[in-house]
Amino acid sequence: MVIEEPRPKKRIPFITYGLIIANVIIFIATLGPDGNNIRDMWGWWFVADEFFRGQNLHTLITAAFLHGNWVHLISNMYFLWIFGDDAEDTMGWVTFLIFYLFCAIVASAFFALVTAAFNPAGIYQPCVGASGAIFGVLAAYAIFFPNRTLLIPGWGRVTAKYYIALYAVFEIIYTFVDPTGYTAHSAHVGGFLAGIFFTFAFKKLFQEQYQVSKTHFLPAGRTIKKHS
Repeated sequence: MVIEEPRPKKRIPFITYGLIIANVIIFIATLGPDGNNIRDMWGWWFVADEFFRGQNLHTLITAAFLHGNWVHLISNMYFLWIFGDDAEDTMGWVTFLIFYLFCAIVASAFFALVTAAFNPAGIYQPCVGASGAIFGVLAAYAIFFPNRTLLIPGWGRVTAKYYIALYAVFEIIYTFVDPTGYTAHSAHVGGFLAGIFFTFAFKKLFQEQYQVSKTHFLPAGRTIKKHS
């Protein structure tokens, strides 16, 4: 778990909140009889074999709104809540939504390619979760706010760029060390790479908006004293 120090926002993060609400509602709607794991959602979760055959390509997105159990859902939504609002505050509502879906698509496609190369049997296994897209959000946060301080309970404070970079390195290592594991680490890596690409493209194409977003806005009622 990581905690971010609260900072004033220029806009309400409607997209971040909306994504969290949508994920929670969809998870509850897809719960199986045990009340924990989701039921069979074939045609909605991502399967690499279908991707290579050009079938059910909509699952590149829909799988990012499905979660295997409560722990999976809560952990993903927590990270989206912590890092998503600031990325959205910088990009704007529409751009952030496009960015999020782009990262989700690339994450699933990258997972398919890596799985086919290192674990061919795994191309028939379904994959679900928002973590690929959320790793894209982490990448954006590290680029937009590299020097922000994050708090890790029981450990201490750490700079955002080091925390996120280390997290990404571990995911890259696990992608090759544990290619047949339960967690789709390659999807995380794919989402992270997509986030880097999109964020740098955003900074280059929308330089004025990015510079405005970096301006520090004080909370309502606060004033700045000018030095004579």
